[in-house]
Amino acid sequence: LLGSAAPQNLHVGDSKNDVLAARAAGCPVFCVPYGYRGGASVDTLAGDALVSGLPEVAQRVRLAG
Repeated sequence: LLGSAAPQNLHVGDSKNDVLAARAAGCPVFCVPYGYRGGASVDTLAGDALVSGLPEVAQRVRLAG
């Protein structure tokens, strides 16, 4: 709908399901250490980065852009 390719999108999530959904869609994914988490620690997930929150996501996107 937005006209962008999956690799140009960034998924931010807090659980294994978020990481799996992003990977299935072909998107990079950052994990945050708060939220649902499904009982798992986010540092055990296979995300592309572990970030403290949305301000850090914005900073990383701005620096990469």
